[in-house]
Amino acid sequence: MEMNSKDALKRTVDDLQKQAEEIEELGVKLLEEAPFMDAYPDGGFFKTLDYRSPLKKLQRETILKYQQWYSVALNLVDEYAPEWLEEFKLRYSSNKLQTSFYVMDCLRLDVYIRSNRDHIVAGFAIDWF
Repeated sequence: MEMNSKDALKRTVDDLQKQAEEIEELGVKLLEEAPFMDAYPDGGFFKTLDYRSPLKKLQRETILKYQQWYSVALNLVDEYAPEWLEEFKLRYSSNKLQTSFYVMDCLRLDVYIRSNRDHIVAGFAIDWF
């Protein structure tokens, strides 16, 4: 790999890190402010946002930024670490077949958890970015 391509790769990775930090900040804000139903003693779920909700714009912005981040990161993993590609897809895409929740599920507010909102927010902020 030439120096220019190494520099370009480093810049791309640095940009992805900055984008991930912004997505994390927006995602935490969304999860903290979205309506949450403590439906059961052991857990709850987020209510779907009405299209008129002021949070809907934040949700759309965050999902769009995440989709852009995911596309670039997926291509990098595929090119430079293909042995991690399936793990990356499982971790960073919507994953209805698993028992745990993932980034896109959280941003869509499509999460039921056997805990409270704080657990979801903490998991989102700590585990993914």
